[in-house]
Parts: sequence; C-alpha cells; structure tokens
Amino acid sequence: MRKIATFFILIFIAKMGKSQDQEFKKFRFGLKVSPNISWYDVKSQNLYNNNSKLKFAYGLVTEFYFTPNYALATGFELLSSGGKLDYPKGSSYYMNDGSKFYLTTRSYNINYLQLPAVLKMKTNEIGYFTYFGQFGLNTMFKTSALGDDIGIYKNSNDVNNKIDIGDEVNFINLGLNMALGCEYNLYKETSLVTSLAFNKGFTNCLKKQSESIEDFNKNKVSQQVYSYFVSLNIGILF
Repeated sequence: MRKIATFFILIFIAKMGKSQDQEFKKFRFGLKVSPNISWYDVKSQNLYNNNSKLKFAYGLVTEFYFTPNYALATGFELLSSGGKLDYPKGSSYYMNDGSKFYLTTRSYNINYLQLPAVLKMKTNEIGYFTYFGQFGLNTMFKTSALGDDIGIYKNSNDVNNKIDIGDEVNFINLGLNMALGCEYNLYKETSLVTSLAFNKGFTNCLKKQSESIEDFNKNKVSQQVYSYFVSLNIGILF
C-alpha cells in the first residue's frame, strides 16, 4: 500500500509541475503604436534647444519569458524623432549656387529603425490586470534625416525646407529605455497593453562637428546633442 501511495503522490507532483509550466507562455508577440514627444539635450556651447516635437512610432513586439514574471522584451519599431535647435549668430552654410544661407534655427526630422532590448518584470494578475516595469537599451539605426531651416538668405528672411541632412546625423544612436505600464486581459492569452516610456540618449545623435555649418569665425559648429523622448505605448499581445 505504501508503494502504491508513493506512486500516486509522485504522479500528482509531476502533474502539478506540468500544469505550472503551462500557466504561462514562453513566447508572446504583438503590435504597438507609440506617439511621442521628443527633444534634444544640448551640451555644446552656443547651441540651444528650441522646442520639442510631436512624433510617432509603430512596430512589432516580442517577449521571451524565462519565468512567469520575467521576460526579455524586444522587437523592431519604425521611429520618428527630432527636435529644434537654435544655432549661434552668424552660423551659415553654402547653397547649391554658392551663396550663403545664414542659419538661425533648424528643425530635425529623423527616422530610425529601433531595436529595443529590455528586461520586463510584471506582477501576477490582479483581477484582469497585470502591472509591469521595464528597463534596458534602445539601439536606433538612422534610415533618413531631413531638416527645415529658418534663417536669412540673400538679405531676406527665408526658409529652406526638407533638406537632406543625413551627413549631419550619426548612423547609430543609443538610449536608455525605462517604462511603467499595465496589461488588461481581453480573452485567454490576448491582452491590451499600455505604458509610459522614457528614452534618455547617451550617445551623440549628431556629428560632433558639423559637416557643412560654420560659425562666424568659419569654424565648423560643435554639435554635442542627445536625443530624449517620452512615448505613450499602446498595443496588443497574443
């Protein structure tokens, strides 16, 4: 009898362990959209942040769980970011006809392919909700960069819009990714996800020395600029 009881206890423990393994999916995926407010933190002298910009991102989310409450979250996003910078008085660059455009303000519109890699830590389900925090790295690869310039051209106030400024922007940009959010269970393993995230850039997103913009003394303008943005992430996970 003791052997039979032991046998059934072992079967019960095995089934309990199996059911616990099945309580969570080890892989989840989904889609998200992320409106954001982006701006620049400027470390160069005589170069100033002018204003923030409203931008947008969207992409695919993937999560790899190694316990029910901890996951590596990644994916890819098409991110639009930017900001506005005021340049030192007398800054200029040459137009195609050889004349000078005296630059006062440039609005940056930069598109990236963003690959996040973050540790996601979430609570057990409370009602229909789970809450989470995440912390990790954003790696961004430039896909395009356009500038809208305000300044003086041929002694008159003028604008120079949608110019290609790819040579002024570094190809890779790195940032710290931090977020807090929640998931609402819609049906079985399908959840609506929302979070508020903050990206703090820690590599210079522009070239250290401008390729084309000169100051009053004809020296290339220093551009030590870091990209920041706050985003509202809305998505669905399966």
